[in-house]
Amino acid sequence: MLLTLLVCLALTAAAEGLVMLLLFRSLRFVYYSLLANLLTNPALNVLLSLVTTLLGASAYLPALILLELAAVAAETLVYRTLCDFKPLKALGVSALLNAVSFGLGLALSGVIPGL
Repeated sequence: MLLTLLVCLALTAAAEGLVMLLLFRSLRFVYYSLLANLLTNPALNVLLSLVTTLLGASAYLPALILLELAAVAAETLVYRTLCDFKPLKALGVSALLNAVSFGLGLALSGVIPGL
């Protein structure tokens, strides 16, 4: 499980960092993206695993949606504070980055077992 968590974190950080770099051409913002992911990604994955273990597979999708929304909210605050983005810009950037990494994870889940 630890290896899976580390792979998920690395893929998320790489994907979101690349998009942040393409959008803003700022290594500082890439670093802030990494900090945001260190804050949210491990917590999301551990909580999601805990919820499905305790409540069963039927709780996976509702928990995933709620946890992803919480991650977007938390990362919005990070980008608002560290990047000095206005609230809507911070929310848009957070939502875009999370959509990219979520899509990548979804695409890779059929290729990499256990992801």
